[in-house]
Amino acid sequence: MSEMKECVAHTPGPWKSDRGVDDDPTRCFVTQAIQGQPEYVIAEIQNGAPGDCLETEVANARLIAAAPDLLLASREILSNYGPPSEYDQPYREMWERLSTAIAKAEGR
Repeated sequence: MSEMKECVAHTPGPWKSDRGVDDDPTRCFVTQAIQGQPEYVIAEIQNGAPGDCLETEVANARLIAAAPDLLLASREILSNYGPPSEYDQPYREMWERLSTAIAKAEGR
């Protein structure tokens, strides 16, 4: 029986958006882009039925590719700046949005 590898929370970045990984320029992908290593497909991006807007697929791929960087930056902001005071409404709202986004990314 083979041993199963322990999985990490997500495939390590950096990720990048790409088109035509499979030689079809109308298909969008998110790939792991670690310099000096082969690229691995993280996701293929589809936008509904064939012929739907390729620009939307490209934009979705870019957003997904930015996810590891956005998660890291969000964690750094929350760890480097203390919790908001009860009197700092705009900062408290930003803190709550970042906390909610991090929890969503972590599956909580």
